[in-house]
Amino acid sequence: MIKIPSYTASILTGIIIMPLSTMVTNYAEERHYSQFIIILWSVIGFMMPLMLATVDIGYIRKNGLFTLRNEDFKLFYIPAWKRMLVLFIATVCSVIILKQMGLNI
Repeated sequence: MIKIPSYTASILTGIIIMPLSTMVTNYAEERHYSQFIIILWSVIGFMMPLMLATVDIGYIRKNGLFTLRNEDFKLFYIPAWKRMLVLFIATVCSVIILKQMGLNI
């Protein structure tokens, strides 16, 4: 069974989903779509994969989002920040590779 918020999910999201999301957003801006559609796509194409790849939703469901305990940093925040760093590095590497191949994102 695959644990959804994992480093593998962060890497795959950074390599595939984030550049694809950027390309779709640029396409929508070039075609002069409405701002509502671009904002909606930003939520669906960027924020949803980011949250699914980095945030442990089961932990939030069990302990609440706005409760602050000492163990929350060790069990929730620090791992989420690490996964966000991995996602950022994977996205940067993917964009650099795509630019070297001639695709301007």
